[in-house]
Amino acid sequence: MTPTSPVLFEKMHRAFFQQHPSLVHLLGLGPLLAITSTAASGMVYGIASLFVLVCSVVITGFVSLEKDSVVRLPVIATIVATIATIAEIVMQQYAFAFTRSLGIFLPLLASQSLIYLLNLELTKTDGTLNRAKNAMRIGAAYLVALIGMGVARELLGHGTVLAEFNLLFNELDSSTIKLLGETWRFKLIELAPGAFIMLGLAVALINIIKTRKQSNT
Repeated sequence: MTPTSPVLFEKMHRAFFQQHPSLVHLLGLGPLLAITSTAASGMVYGIASLFVLVCSVVITGFVSLEKDSVVRLPVIATIVATIATIAEIVMQQYAFAFTRSLGIFLPLLASQSLIYLLNLELTKTDGTLNRAKNAMRIGAAYLVALIGMGVARELLGHGTVLAEFNLLFNELDSSTIKLLGETWRFKLIELAPGAFIMLGLAVALINIIKTRKQSNT
């Protein structure tokens, strides 16, 4: 293990257990609850969020605005909305099937990422590169949460894994794998109440891990 590995692990641990937008601060719950019926949809939305967040932080870092400037928030909002629009256009070109399934949540990438961007601004990290690294860590933690929720809901709700991945990769025509039998169906997990239940379990797990770590230190 290289000397930087423990530092990287600690930063990723902080991003997931202390700075996570959804599982800790309970922000951006709409997509986490609505589009995680499969792991594929969660992964696609998480990658798009990561792209918009990191690009927004980098570009904003090159814009010289005073922190008390009245135009600072509109400028940042315009930057985020522009990048979110670019991400939506790219997805329509290369993953059109998912743009239909994700629906209104793709345009909402702008407000979603704006929340994260302002959250990063509050950390007062100096330097565009450091802010970009912080954005990558938080965005990656959000991506992991989306994929994890998607895997759990897909497996418990449909008894499958890898469903809809063929929409991304044409060579995976028969990508869906049935793990819990052909007739397995847990309707509650597929619906909104099931999403809230899975979110509650995930938040509880995060809190248990944090509490145990604090008690051991």
